[in-house]
Amino acid sequence: MKRIISLFLTFVMVGSLAACGDTATQASESSVTNTSETTATSESTKPTEEVKKDPVTVTLFHSNGNLTSGPVGGWLGEYFAEQGIILDIWPYSADKFNAILASGEYPDVMFFNYTTCDLSSITESGYLLDLYDYMDYLPVIRDSESMQNAIAYAQEYVLTGTEKLGAIPCRVGMNGTPVNTGGDAIMLNWELYEKIGSPKITCLEDTIDVFKKMQAEWPQAENGLKTYAMHLYSDVDVASGAFVGINNVLRISGYTSTELHHFLVGNTANNEFEYILEDDGIYKYGLKYINTLYKEGLLDPDSLTYDRQTVINIVDTEASALAGWSNVPAYETKGYMPVYYDGMRVIDTGSFSAYGGTSYVGVSAKSKNIEAALKVVNLLADPDSMFIVKNGPEGELWEYGADGIPVLTEKGIARYVNGEEVDIKGETFTNFNVMAIQMFGTLTSFDKPYWAAFWPEVSGAGSNTDTMKRWKEFYGLSGEEDFVDLLGDDCVQVAFDDNLNRFAEVPSDEEELLWAAAQDVIVQASWKMVYAESDAEFEKLWDDAVAECEELGVEELVEARLKALDAAAEIEASLTK
Repeated sequence: MKRIISLFLTFVMVGSLAACGDTATQASESSVTNTSETTATSESTKPTEEVKKDPVTVTLFHSNGNLTSGPVGGWLGEYFAEQGIILDIWPYSADKFNAILASGEYPDVMFFNYTTCDLSSITESGYLLDLYDYMDYLPVIRDSESMQNAIAYAQEYVLTGTEKLGAIPCRVGMNGTPVNTGGDAIMLNWELYEKIGSPKITCLEDTIDVFKKMQAEWPQAENGLKTYAMHLYSDVDVASGAFVGINNVLRISGYTSTELHHFLVGNTANNEFEYILEDDGIYKYGLKYINTLYKEGLLDPDSLTYDRQTVINIVDTEASALAGWSNVPAYETKGYMPVYYDGMRVIDTGSFSAYGGTSYVGVSAKSKNIEAALKVVNLLADPDSMFIVKNGPEGELWEYGADGIPVLTEKGIARYVNGEEVDIKGETFTNFNVMAIQMFGTLTSFDKPYWAAFWPEVSGAGSNTDTMKRWKEFYGLSGEEDFVDLLGDDCVQVAFDDNLNRFAEVPSDEEELLWAAAQDVIVQASWKMVYAESDAEFEKLWDDAVAECEELGVEELVEARLKALDAAAEIEASLTK
Protein backbone atom coordinates (compact mmCIF):
# COMPACT_ATOMS: atom_id res chain seq x y z
CA MET A 1 0.00 0.00 0.00
CA LYS A 2 1.26 3.46 -0.89
CA ARG A 3 1.60 5.80 2.01
CA ILE A 4 -1.32 8.21 2.37
CA ILE A 5 -0.22 11.79 2.91
CA SER A 6 -1.97 13.91 5.52
CA LEU A 7 -1.38 17.55 6.19
CA PHE A 8 -1.75 16.85 9.89
CA LEU A 9 0.30 13.70 10.33
CA THR A 10 2.77 13.52 13.14
CA PHE A 11 5.67 11.38 12.07
CA VAL A 12 7.15 8.85 14.49
CA MET A 13 10.92 8.77 14.46
CA VAL A 14 12.43 5.50 13.47
CA GLY A 15 16.13 5.91 13.53
CA SER A 16 19.51 7.52 13.70
CA LEU A 17 21.13 9.27 10.78
CA ALA A 18 24.17 7.09 10.47
CA ALA A 19 24.58 5.23 7.20
CA CYS A 20 27.34 3.84 5.07
CA GLY A 21 27.85 1.92 1.85
CA ASP A 22 24.73 0.67 0.09
CA THR A 23 22.71 -0.10 3.20
CA ALA A 24 19.67 1.95 4.05
CA THR A 25 19.93 4.53 6.79
CA GLN A 26 18.84 2.96 10.05
CA ALA A 27 17.05 5.16 12.54
CA SER A 28 17.21 5.17 16.31
CA GLU A 29 14.93 6.95 18.65
CA SER A 30 14.69 10.61 17.90
CA SER A 31 17.73 12.57 16.84
CA VAL A 32 18.18 15.08 14.05
CA THR A 33 21.81 16.12 13.88
CA ASN A 34 22.82 19.71 13.27
CA THR A 35 26.60 19.92 13.17
CA SER A 36 27.56 18.01 16.34
CA GLU A 37 24.44 18.83 18.33
CA THR A 38 21.34 16.69 18.70
CA THR A 39 17.78 17.54 19.58
CA ALA A 40 15.91 16.28 22.57
CA THR A 41 14.15 12.95 22.29
CA SER A 42 10.49 13.21 21.24
CA GLU A 43 7.80 11.11 19.65
CA SER A 44 8.25 12.72 16.26
CA THR A 45 10.93 14.42 14.24
CA LYS A 46 10.08 18.04 14.91
CA PRO A 47 12.25 21.13 14.64
CA THR A 48 13.98 22.28 17.76
CA GLU A 49 13.30 25.75 19.09
CA GLU A 50 15.12 28.45 17.15
CA VAL A 51 18.44 29.21 18.82
CA LYS A 52 20.72 31.77 17.22
CA LYS A 53 23.80 29.91 16.01
CA ASP A 54 26.64 30.62 13.68
CA PRO A 55 25.66 29.86 10.07
CA VAL A 56 26.45 26.33 8.92
CA THR A 57 27.39 25.33 5.40
CA VAL A 58 24.84 23.53 3.25
CA THR A 59 26.09 22.19 -0.05
CA LEU A 60 23.71 22.19 -2.99
CA PHE A 61 24.00 20.49 -6.39
CA HIS A 62 21.66 21.99 -8.93
CA SER A 63 20.08 20.36 -11.96
CA ASN A 64 21.72 22.68 -14.50
CA GLY A 65 24.66 25.00 -14.92
CA ASN A 66 22.76 28.26 -14.43
CA LEU A 67 24.02 28.91 -10.91
CA THR A 68 27.47 30.27 -10.16
CA SER A 69 29.40 27.73 -8.10
CA GLY A 70 30.84 28.42 -4.68
CA PRO A 71 29.41 30.01 -1.53
CA VAL A 72 26.59 32.46 -2.29
CA GLY A 73 27.79 35.94 -1.40
CA GLY A 74 26.60 39.53 -1.51
CA TRP A 75 23.18 40.57 -0.31
CA LEU A 76 21.77 37.11 -0.98
CA GLY A 77 24.53 35.51 1.04
CA GLU A 78 23.60 37.87 3.86
CA TYR A 79 19.98 36.76 3.63
CA PHE A 80 20.93 33.09 3.81
CA ALA A 81 23.24 33.87 6.74
CA GLU A 82 20.29 35.43 8.57
CA GLN A 83 18.61 32.03 8.16
CA GLY A 84 21.67 30.35 9.68
CA ILE A 85 22.97 29.05 6.35
CA ILE A 86 26.01 29.40 4.15
CA LEU A 87 24.80 28.04 0.83
CA ASP A 88 27.64 26.46 -1.14
CA ILE A 89 26.76 25.67 -4.77
CA TRP A 90 28.56 22.73 -6.36
CA PRO A 91 29.39 23.28 -10.04
CA TYR A 92 27.08 21.37 -12.33
CA SER A 93 27.90 19.05 -15.19
CA ALA A 94 26.34 15.84 -16.43
CA ASP A 95 29.59 14.01 -15.72
CA LYS A 96 29.66 15.31 -12.15
CA PHE A 97 26.03 14.29 -11.69
CA ASN A 98 26.86 10.72 -12.74
CA ALA A 99 29.99 10.72 -10.58
CA ILE A 100 27.96 11.74 -7.52
CA LEU A 101 25.46 8.96 -8.17
CA ALA A 102 28.25 6.43 -8.57
CA SER A 103 30.12 7.48 -5.42
CA GLY A 104 27.17 7.98 -3.11
CA GLU A 105 28.90 11.08 -1.76
CA TYR A 106 25.94 13.37 -2.11
CA PRO A 107 25.82 17.08 -1.26
CA ASP A 108 23.45 18.11 1.50
CA VAL A 109 20.74 19.11 -0.98
CA MET A 110 20.60 17.68 -4.47
CA PHE A 111 18.34 18.16 -7.47
CA PHE A 112 17.61 15.21 -9.75
CA ASN A 113 16.04 14.81 -13.16
CA TYR A 114 14.07 11.61 -12.70
CA THR A 115 14.26 10.83 -16.42
CA THR A 116 18.05 10.43 -16.18
CA CYS A 117 18.29 8.39 -12.98
CA ASP A 118 16.35 5.82 -10.97
CA LEU A 119 15.07 7.81 -8.01
CA SER A 120 13.36 4.77 -6.52
CA SER A 121 16.62 2.82 -6.33
CA ILE A 122 18.47 5.83 -4.99
CA THR A 123 15.83 6.23 -2.30
CA GLU A 124 15.90 2.55 -1.36
CA SER A 125 19.71 2.61 -1.21
CA GLY A 126 19.54 4.86 1.84
CA TYR A 127 21.44 7.75 0.28
CA LEU A 128 18.49 10.09 0.73
CA LEU A 129 16.38 10.92 3.75
CA ASP A 130 12.83 9.62 3.76
CA LEU A 131 11.21 13.05 3.86
CA TYR A 132 7.95 11.66 5.15
CA ASP A 133 9.75 11.47 8.50
CA TYR A 134 10.79 15.12 8.36
CA MET A 135 7.64 16.95 7.25
CA ASP A 136 7.67 18.98 10.46
CA TYR A 137 10.90 20.51 9.16
CA LEU A 138 9.17 21.25 5.85
CA PRO A 139 6.02 23.08 7.01
CA VAL A 140 5.51 24.93 3.72
CA ILE A 141 5.47 21.65 1.81
CA ARG A 142 3.51 19.85 4.51
CA ASP A 143 0.76 22.48 4.56
CA SER A 144 0.51 23.09 0.81
CA GLU A 145 -2.36 21.21 -0.80
CA SER A 146 -0.80 21.50 -4.26
CA MET A 147 2.55 20.17 -3.03
CA GLN A 148 0.89 17.26 -1.24
CA ASN A 149 -1.04 16.38 -4.40
CA ALA A 150 2.19 16.47 -6.37
CA ILE A 151 3.87 14.24 -3.79
CA ALA A 152 1.01 11.76 -3.99
CA TYR A 153 1.51 11.66 -7.77
CA ALA A 154 5.27 11.27 -7.36
CA GLN A 155 4.87 8.34 -4.99
CA GLU A 156 2.57 6.54 -7.39
CA TYR A 157 4.23 7.29 -10.72
CA VAL A 158 7.84 8.37 -10.14
CA LEU A 159 9.01 6.79 -6.89
CA THR A 160 7.58 3.43 -7.84
CA GLY A 161 8.83 0.43 -5.92
CA THR A 162 9.37 2.32 -2.69
CA GLU A 163 7.13 3.70 0.02
CA LYS A 164 9.77 6.24 1.02
CA LEU A 165 9.83 9.85 -0.12
CA GLY A 166 13.43 10.29 -1.18
CA ALA A 167 12.79 13.42 -3.22
CA ILE A 168 10.09 16.04 -3.68
CA PRO A 169 8.78 17.25 -7.06
CA CYS A 170 9.69 20.75 -8.21
CA ARG A 171 7.97 23.27 -10.49
CA VAL A 172 4.57 22.74 -8.90
CA GLY A 173 1.73 25.23 -9.17
CA MET A 174 0.98 28.39 -11.13
CA ASN A 175 3.75 29.59 -13.41
CA GLY A 176 2.54 33.16 -13.38
CA THR A 177 -0.50 35.36 -13.06
CA PRO A 178 -1.49 36.48 -16.54
CA VAL A 179 -3.05 39.92 -16.94
CA ASN A 180 -4.36 39.01 -20.36
CA THR A 181 -4.51 35.90 -22.50
CA GLY A 182 -2.13 37.14 -25.17
CA GLY A 183 -2.27 34.93 -28.21
CA ASP A 184 -5.20 32.95 -26.84
CA ALA A 185 -7.56 35.71 -27.98
CA ILE A 186 -8.27 37.36 -31.31
CA MET A 187 -5.68 40.12 -31.29
CA LEU A 188 -6.77 42.92 -33.65
CA ASN A 189 -4.49 45.51 -35.19
CA TRP A 190 -6.14 48.06 -32.94
CA GLU A 191 -5.26 51.34 -34.65
CA LEU A 192 -6.52 49.90 -37.91
CA TYR A 193 -9.69 48.75 -36.18
CA GLU A 194 -10.17 52.28 -34.88
CA LYS A 195 -9.64 53.71 -38.37
CA ILE A 196 -12.65 51.78 -39.66
CA GLY A 197 -14.80 53.10 -36.82
CA SER A 198 -14.43 50.25 -34.29
CA PRO A 199 -17.56 48.39 -35.45
CA LYS A 200 -19.20 46.31 -32.75
CA ILE A 201 -18.35 42.61 -32.64
CA THR A 202 -20.98 40.46 -30.95
CA CYS A 203 -19.88 37.02 -32.14
CA LEU A 204 -17.13 35.31 -34.12
CA GLU A 205 -19.04 35.67 -37.41
CA ASP A 206 -19.05 39.47 -37.01
CA THR A 207 -15.29 39.49 -37.46
CA ILE A 208 -15.61 38.63 -41.16
CA ASP A 209 -17.02 42.03 -42.14
CA VAL A 210 -14.67 43.77 -39.73
CA PHE A 211 -11.66 42.07 -41.31
CA LYS A 212 -12.88 42.95 -44.82
CA LYS A 213 -13.10 46.63 -43.87
CA MET A 214 -9.68 46.51 -42.20
CA GLN A 215 -8.12 44.90 -45.26
CA ALA A 216 -9.72 47.46 -47.58
CA GLU A 217 -8.25 50.23 -45.42
CA TRP A 218 -4.78 48.62 -45.31
CA PRO A 219 -4.39 46.15 -48.20
CA GLN A 220 -0.61 46.08 -48.11
CA ALA A 221 1.85 46.48 -45.27
CA GLU A 222 4.84 48.80 -45.38
CA ASN A 223 7.12 45.84 -46.11
CA GLY A 224 5.13 44.99 -49.23
CA LEU A 225 3.26 42.02 -47.80
CA LYS A 226 -0.44 41.71 -48.56
CA THR A 227 -2.46 41.82 -45.35
CA TYR A 228 -4.61 38.93 -44.16
CA ALA A 229 -6.73 38.21 -41.10
CA MET A 230 -5.33 34.71 -40.50
CA HIS A 231 -2.17 32.82 -41.38
CA LEU A 232 -1.80 29.06 -40.84
CA TYR A 233 1.19 26.73 -41.00
CA SER A 234 1.54 23.02 -41.61
CA ASP A 235 4.93 21.95 -40.29
CA VAL A 236 3.70 20.60 -36.95
CA ASP A 237 0.57 18.79 -38.12
CA VAL A 238 2.24 15.45 -38.77
CA ALA A 239 4.02 15.34 -35.42
CA SER A 240 0.88 16.33 -33.52
CA GLY A 241 -1.44 14.04 -35.49
CA ALA A 242 -3.94 16.88 -35.93
CA PHE A 243 -4.80 19.96 -37.97
CA VAL A 244 -3.27 22.45 -35.56
CA GLY A 245 -4.85 25.48 -37.22
CA ILE A 246 -8.22 24.61 -35.69
CA ASN A 247 -6.86 25.84 -32.35
CA ASN A 248 -7.46 29.38 -33.58
CA VAL A 249 -11.18 28.75 -33.14
CA LEU A 250 -11.13 26.15 -30.37
CA ARG A 251 -9.27 28.29 -27.86
CA ILE A 252 -11.63 31.26 -28.14
CA SER A 253 -14.66 28.99 -27.96
CA GLY A 254 -13.88 27.24 -24.69
CA TYR A 255 -12.51 24.00 -26.16
CA THR A 256 -9.22 22.28 -25.35
CA SER A 257 -7.18 20.33 -27.89
CA THR A 258 -5.18 17.96 -25.69
CA GLU A 259 -7.03 14.98 -27.16
CA LEU A 260 -7.46 16.38 -30.66
CA HIS A 261 -5.23 13.64 -32.13
CA HIS A 262 -7.76 11.17 -30.68
CA PHE A 263 -10.63 13.00 -32.43
CA LEU A 264 -11.86 14.58 -29.19
CA VAL A 265 -11.99 18.16 -27.95
CA GLY A 266 -12.78 19.16 -24.38
CA ASN A 267 -15.74 21.46 -23.82
CA THR A 268 -14.90 23.40 -20.67
CA ALA A 269 -18.44 24.75 -20.38
CA ASN A 270 -19.74 21.32 -19.39
CA ASN A 271 -16.46 19.43 -18.78
CA GLU A 272 -17.27 16.87 -21.44
CA PHE A 273 -15.51 15.61 -24.54
CA GLU A 274 -16.93 16.17 -28.00
CA TYR A 275 -16.31 13.91 -30.99
CA ILE A 276 -14.83 16.10 -33.72
CA LEU A 277 -16.72 14.38 -36.55
CA GLU A 278 -20.11 15.50 -35.23
CA ASP A 279 -21.87 17.35 -38.04
CA ASP A 280 -22.96 20.17 -35.70
CA GLY A 281 -19.77 20.17 -33.63
CA ILE A 282 -17.13 22.80 -32.97
CA TYR A 283 -14.55 21.21 -35.28
CA LYS A 284 -16.66 21.51 -38.43
CA TYR A 285 -17.81 24.96 -37.32
CA GLY A 286 -14.19 26.06 -36.96
CA LEU A 287 -13.25 24.72 -40.39
CA LYS A 288 -16.24 26.50 -41.88
CA TYR A 289 -15.23 29.80 -40.30
CA ILE A 290 -11.67 29.52 -41.60
CA ASN A 291 -13.01 28.56 -45.03
CA THR A 292 -15.17 31.68 -45.01
CA LEU A 293 -12.06 33.74 -44.32
CA TYR A 294 -10.44 32.11 -47.34
CA LYS A 295 -13.36 32.74 -49.66
CA GLU A 296 -13.42 36.39 -48.56
CA GLY A 297 -9.70 36.76 -49.30
CA LEU A 298 -8.81 36.98 -45.60
CA LEU A 299 -6.84 33.73 -45.18
CA ASP A 300 -3.29 33.72 -46.50
CA PRO A 301 -3.51 31.34 -49.49
CA ASP A 302 0.11 30.25 -49.04
CA SER A 303 -0.43 28.99 -45.47
CA LEU A 304 -0.03 25.33 -46.42
CA THR A 305 3.60 26.03 -47.39
CA TYR A 306 4.46 27.94 -44.20
CA ASP A 307 6.21 26.79 -41.07
CA ARG A 308 5.47 28.37 -37.72
CA GLN A 309 8.49 30.68 -37.72
CA THR A 310 7.46 32.14 -41.08
CA VAL A 311 4.07 33.06 -39.68
CA ILE A 312 5.59 34.50 -36.51
CA ASN A 313 7.72 36.75 -38.69
CA ILE A 314 4.64 37.96 -40.56
CA VAL A 315 2.36 38.46 -37.59
CA ASP A 316 4.57 39.49 -34.70
CA THR A 317 8.03 40.41 -35.95
CA GLU A 318 6.82 42.35 -39.00
CA ALA A 319 3.40 43.27 -37.56
CA SER A 320 2.01 42.86 -41.08
CA ALA A 321 -1.29 41.17 -40.25
CA LEU A 322 -4.80 42.31 -39.49
CA ALA A 323 -4.94 40.02 -36.45
CA GLY A 324 -3.10 37.44 -34.41
CA TRP A 325 -4.56 34.18 -33.10
CA SER A 326 -3.89 31.37 -30.66
CA ASN A 327 -1.38 29.58 -32.86
CA VAL A 328 0.68 32.69 -33.50
CA PRO A 329 0.55 35.21 -30.66
CA ALA A 330 0.41 38.90 -31.48
CA TYR A 331 1.25 41.30 -28.69
CA GLU A 332 0.27 44.71 -27.37
CA THR A 333 3.79 45.99 -27.94
CA LYS A 334 3.15 45.72 -31.68
CA GLY A 335 -0.23 47.42 -31.46
CA TYR A 336 -2.46 44.33 -31.31
CA MET A 337 -5.21 44.25 -28.69
CA PRO A 338 -7.72 41.52 -27.81
CA VAL A 339 -11.27 41.83 -29.02
CA TYR A 340 -14.04 40.79 -26.67
CA TYR A 341 -17.65 39.78 -27.24
CA ASP A 342 -20.26 38.37 -24.87
CA GLY A 343 -20.08 34.60 -24.69
CA MET A 344 -16.40 34.40 -25.61
CA ARG A 345 -14.72 31.68 -23.56
CA VAL A 346 -10.93 31.72 -23.76
CA ILE A 347 -8.64 28.82 -22.94
CA ASP A 348 -5.45 29.99 -21.24
CA THR A 349 -4.10 26.68 -19.98
CA GLY A 350 -0.57 25.44 -19.56
CA SER A 351 0.37 27.87 -16.80
CA PHE A 352 -0.52 25.51 -13.93
CA SER A 353 1.48 22.37 -13.21
CA ALA A 354 -0.41 20.10 -10.85
CA TYR A 355 2.31 17.46 -10.53
CA GLY A 356 5.52 19.33 -11.25
CA GLY A 357 8.15 18.70 -13.87
CA THR A 358 11.03 16.26 -14.19
CA SER A 359 13.14 17.89 -11.47
CA TYR A 360 13.06 16.59 -7.89
CA VAL A 361 14.97 17.64 -4.77
CA GLY A 362 16.27 15.45 -1.96
CA VAL A 363 18.44 15.65 1.16
CA SER A 364 21.45 13.45 1.77
CA ALA A 365 21.09 10.94 4.59
CA LYS A 366 24.80 11.45 5.33
CA SER A 367 24.49 15.21 5.77
CA LYS A 368 26.16 16.56 8.90
CA ASN A 369 23.72 19.47 8.88
CA ILE A 370 20.37 17.86 8.31
CA GLU A 371 18.30 20.55 10.02
CA ALA A 372 19.96 23.24 7.92
CA ALA A 373 19.60 21.19 4.73
CA LEU A 374 15.89 20.71 5.40
CA LYS A 375 15.60 24.42 6.11
CA VAL A 376 17.06 25.17 2.67
CA VAL A 377 14.47 22.95 1.00
CA ASN A 378 11.66 24.57 2.98
CA LEU A 379 13.01 28.03 2.19
CA LEU A 380 13.12 27.25 -1.55
CA ALA A 381 9.48 26.16 -1.34
CA ASP A 382 8.32 29.14 0.73
CA PRO A 383 6.85 31.94 -1.42
CA ASP A 384 7.65 34.58 1.21
CA SER A 385 11.30 33.49 1.37
CA MET A 386 11.54 33.16 -2.39
CA PHE A 387 10.17 36.68 -2.67
CA ILE A 388 13.42 37.91 -1.13
CA VAL A 389 15.58 35.45 -3.08
CA LYS A 390 14.11 36.54 -6.42
CA ASN A 391 13.66 40.28 -5.77
CA GLY A 392 16.24 41.35 -3.22
CA PRO A 393 15.93 43.04 0.18
CA GLU A 394 13.46 45.76 1.12
CA GLY A 395 14.27 49.24 -0.12
CA GLU A 396 16.02 48.21 -3.33
CA LEU A 397 13.69 46.90 -6.04
CA TRP A 398 10.65 47.02 -3.79
CA GLU A 399 9.29 48.73 -0.70
CA TYR A 400 6.15 48.58 1.40
CA GLY A 401 3.28 50.74 0.15
CA ALA A 402 0.91 52.70 2.36
CA ASP A 403 -1.31 49.63 2.71
CA GLY A 404 1.62 47.45 3.78
CA ILE A 405 1.74 45.60 0.46
CA PRO A 406 5.10 45.49 -1.38
CA VAL A 407 5.29 47.67 -4.50
CA LEU A 408 8.08 48.30 -6.96
CA THR A 409 10.49 51.18 -6.42
CA GLU A 410 11.77 53.28 -9.32
CA LYS A 411 14.73 50.93 -9.46
CA GLY A 412 12.38 47.94 -9.52
CA ILE A 413 10.44 49.48 -12.40
CA ALA A 414 13.69 50.08 -14.24
CA ARG A 415 14.61 46.42 -13.78
CA TYR A 416 11.34 44.59 -14.34
CA VAL A 417 9.48 46.92 -16.67
CA ASN A 418 12.29 48.47 -18.70
CA GLY A 419 14.79 45.62 -18.47
CA GLU A 420 17.58 47.87 -17.26
CA GLU A 421 20.66 46.71 -15.36
CA VAL A 422 20.52 47.82 -11.73
CA ASP A 423 22.74 47.52 -8.66
CA ILE A 424 21.84 46.24 -5.20
CA LYS A 425 24.24 47.08 -2.42
CA GLY A 426 27.06 47.67 -4.84
CA GLU A 427 26.57 44.57 -6.97
CA THR A 428 24.78 44.06 -10.26
CA PHE A 429 21.42 42.46 -9.62
CA THR A 430 21.07 39.11 -11.36
CA ASN A 431 18.39 36.48 -11.13
CA PHE A 432 19.32 33.68 -8.73
CA ASN A 433 18.16 30.99 -11.10
CA VAL A 434 17.53 28.25 -8.57
CA MET A 435 15.01 25.54 -9.37
CA ALA A 436 11.54 26.54 -8.21
CA ILE A 437 9.85 24.02 -5.92
CA GLN A 438 6.63 26.01 -6.05
CA MET A 439 6.30 27.93 -9.28
CA PHE A 440 6.77 31.67 -9.72
CA GLY A 441 3.08 32.50 -9.62
CA THR A 442 2.62 30.99 -6.15
CA LEU A 443 1.08 33.67 -3.95
CA THR A 444 2.87 35.17 -1.00
CA SER A 445 1.25 36.08 2.29
CA PHE A 446 0.47 39.49 0.71
CA ASP A 447 -1.38 37.86 -2.22
CA LYS A 448 1.09 38.60 -4.99
CA PRO A 449 3.23 36.10 -6.92
CA TYR A 450 6.62 35.75 -5.27
CA TRP A 451 8.52 36.86 -8.36
CA ALA A 452 7.78 40.50 -9.10
CA ALA A 453 8.28 39.86 -12.82
CA PHE A 454 4.78 38.34 -12.71
CA TRP A 455 3.09 41.21 -10.90
CA PRO A 456 0.19 42.77 -12.85
CA GLU A 457 1.77 46.22 -12.65
CA VAL A 458 4.85 44.91 -14.44
CA SER A 459 2.96 43.46 -17.38
CA GLY A 460 0.54 46.35 -17.37
CA ALA A 461 3.29 48.97 -17.32
CA GLY A 462 5.18 47.14 -20.04
CA SER A 463 2.30 47.65 -22.42
CA ASN A 464 0.95 50.92 -21.05
CA THR A 465 0.87 52.58 -24.45
CA ASP A 466 -1.58 55.10 -25.84
CA THR A 467 -3.16 52.20 -27.74
CA MET A 468 -3.63 50.28 -24.50
CA LYS A 469 -5.23 53.31 -22.86
CA ARG A 470 -7.66 53.76 -25.76
CA TRP A 471 -8.44 50.03 -25.71
CA LYS A 472 -9.31 50.22 -22.01
CA GLU A 473 -11.50 53.25 -22.62
CA PHE A 474 -13.27 51.37 -25.41
CA TYR A 475 -14.19 48.54 -23.04
CA GLY A 476 -14.73 50.77 -20.01
CA LEU A 477 -11.87 49.32 -17.98
CA SER A 478 -9.98 51.00 -15.16
CA GLY A 479 -6.21 51.26 -14.94
CA GLU A 480 -5.69 47.91 -13.20
CA GLU A 481 -8.24 45.91 -15.20
CA ASP A 482 -7.47 43.93 -18.31
CA PHE A 483 -8.84 41.31 -20.70
CA VAL A 484 -9.16 38.72 -17.95
CA ASP A 485 -11.53 41.08 -16.13
CA LEU A 486 -13.71 41.28 -19.24
CA LEU A 487 -13.78 37.48 -19.50
CA GLY A 488 -14.39 36.84 -15.81
CA ASP A 489 -15.10 33.16 -15.26
CA ASP A 490 -14.85 32.60 -19.02
CA CYS A 491 -11.07 32.79 -18.85
CA VAL A 492 -10.24 29.11 -18.36
CA GLN A 493 -6.81 28.77 -16.78
CA VAL A 494 -7.09 25.17 -15.60
CA ALA A 495 -9.19 22.84 -17.76
CA PHE A 496 -10.77 19.57 -16.67
CA ASP A 497 -8.63 17.51 -19.06
CA ASP A 498 -5.25 19.16 -18.50
CA ASN A 499 -3.62 16.11 -16.92
CA LEU A 500 -5.73 13.15 -17.99
CA ASN A 501 -3.25 11.98 -20.62
CA ARG A 502 -0.77 11.36 -17.77
CA PHE A 503 -3.03 8.62 -16.44
CA ALA A 504 -4.82 7.30 -19.50
CA GLU A 505 -3.97 3.85 -20.80
CA VAL A 506 -1.72 3.97 -23.85
CA PRO A 507 -3.40 2.62 -27.03
CA SER A 508 -2.11 -0.72 -28.32
CA ASP A 509 0.24 -0.86 -31.31
CA GLU A 510 -2.65 -1.95 -33.52
CA GLU A 511 -4.79 0.94 -32.30
CA GLU A 512 -1.94 3.38 -32.87
CA LEU A 513 -1.69 2.29 -36.51
CA LEU A 514 -5.42 2.88 -36.98
CA TRP A 515 -5.18 6.24 -35.26
CA ALA A 516 -2.30 7.28 -37.52
CA ALA A 517 -4.29 6.36 -40.63
CA ALA A 518 -7.33 8.30 -39.44
CA GLN A 519 -5.24 11.30 -38.42
CA ASP A 520 -3.72 11.42 -41.89
CA VAL A 521 -7.21 11.45 -43.40
CA ILE A 522 -8.58 14.24 -41.22
CA VAL A 523 -5.48 16.45 -41.46
CA GLN A 524 -5.41 16.33 -45.25
CA ALA A 525 -9.18 16.80 -45.47
CA SER A 526 -9.07 19.77 -43.09
CA TRP A 527 -6.57 21.60 -45.26
CA LYS A 528 -8.68 20.91 -48.34
CA MET A 529 -11.81 22.14 -46.55
CA VAL A 530 -10.35 25.47 -45.45
CA TYR A 531 -9.39 26.06 -49.10
CA ALA A 532 -12.69 24.82 -50.57
CA GLU A 533 -14.04 27.14 -53.27
CA SER A 534 -17.70 26.52 -52.52
CA ASP A 535 -20.03 25.29 -49.81
CA ALA A 536 -20.82 22.24 -51.92
CA GLU A 537 -17.15 21.32 -52.21
CA PHE A 538 -16.70 21.85 -48.45
CA GLU A 539 -19.61 19.58 -47.57
CA LYS A 540 -18.45 16.83 -49.93
CA LEU A 541 -14.94 16.92 -48.49
CA TRP A 542 -16.42 16.71 -44.98
CA ASP A 543 -18.73 13.80 -45.79
CA ASP A 544 -15.95 11.89 -47.55
CA ALA A 545 -13.53 12.39 -44.64
CA VAL A 546 -16.12 11.28 -42.07
CA ALA A 547 -16.96 8.17 -44.09
CA GLU A 548 -13.31 7.24 -44.59
CA CYS A 549 -12.47 7.72 -40.90
CA GLU A 550 -15.46 5.66 -39.82
CA GLU A 551 -14.46 2.88 -42.23
CA LEU A 552 -11.14 2.80 -40.35
CA GLY A 553 -13.08 2.21 -37.11
CA VAL A 554 -12.60 5.64 -35.55
CA GLU A 555 -15.88 5.49 -33.64
CA GLU A 556 -14.74 2.34 -31.84
CA LEU A 557 -11.32 3.90 -31.19
CA VAL A 558 -12.99 6.98 -29.73
CA GLU A 559 -15.20 4.88 -27.47
CA ALA A 560 -12.13 3.06 -26.16
CA ARG A 561 -10.35 6.36 -25.61
CA LEU A 562 -13.30 7.81 -23.71
CA LYS A 563 -13.27 4.80 -21.39
CA ALA A 564 -9.55 5.26 -20.86
CA LEU A 565 -10.09 8.94 -20.06
CA ASP A 566 -12.89 8.12 -17.62
CA ALA A 567 -10.55 5.71 -15.84
CA ALA A 568 -7.82 8.36 -15.89
CA ALA A 569 -10.18 10.88 -14.28
CA GLU A 570 -10.87 8.43 -11.45
CA ILE A 571 -7.15 7.90 -10.92
CA GLU A 572 -6.49 11.63 -10.83
CA ALA A 573 -9.36 12.17 -8.40
CA SER A 574 -7.85 9.56 -6.07
CA LEU A 575 -4.61 11.57 -5.94
CA THR A 576 -6.24 14.92 -5.27
CA LYS A 577 -6.71 16.25 -1.78
